[in-house]
Amino acid sequence: MIAALILALAATVSGVVHDSSGGAVSGAAVIVRGRSGSEIRVLTGPDGRFAVETPEIGEVTIVVLAGGFAEKTQKASVSSGVIDI
Repeated sequence: MIAALILALAATVSGVVHDSSGGAVSGAAVIVRGRSGSEIRVLTGPDGRFAVETPEIGEVTIVVLAGGFAEKTQKASVSSGVIDI
């Protein structure tokens, strides 16, 4: 019952990581930090896309790390839809 409740409250944060010319950045580390301090880490796919299941609701902080690029930090709402970074 508790597991079902947690899954029901989980939300997905998804997006695409682009470089300055609009090209997809594959293999970038994406860290989603909730207000509670929780962190979930994933890598972008070949098309620069990522998706993270998070129990957080409301605003999260997304940090993107990729070789050869400056670190990018962006705030987003869990209900924002697909986020372009």
